[in-house]
Amino acid sequence: MHEFSTAISIVETVLKSSSTSGATKVLSIQLEIGELTFLNPEQLKFWILEGFKKTLAEGAKLRIRRVKPHIICNQCTFRGSLKLNSDPVYHFLLPVFACPSCGSGDISLRRGRECRIRRIQILKEDEGEA
Repeated sequence: MHEFSTAISIVETVLKSSSTSGATKVLSIQLEIGELTFLNPEQLKFWILEGFKKTLAEGAKLRIRRVKPHIICNQCTFRGSLKLNSDPVYHFLLPVFACPSCGSGDISLRRGRECRIRRIQILKEDEGEA
């Protein structure tokens, strides 16, 4: 259920930022969601679009880009993705927090936890698209 609270935060941020910028309409939103947030993109999209109803963002296009985990091993200097084990019972991937090369748990996570609004495309009455 953390998709709902995350979606509400995104909706509030988009609407506040758009209003502050003088938007008359929000045309599109681009999000980046790291796989290690364990957010379900379909559920997140549903709740965001629900939150946009009857606002200046209603009808906006929403694009969500998934960000794969990326690590650096502090032992062997491996740089790359974490190993992900599929769990068919729960229908999601479980990360293995160890270096796929040497097996060390001494790793630094560089990507995969983000949840960010990358871009908001708005329409301003006086200027057209911004």
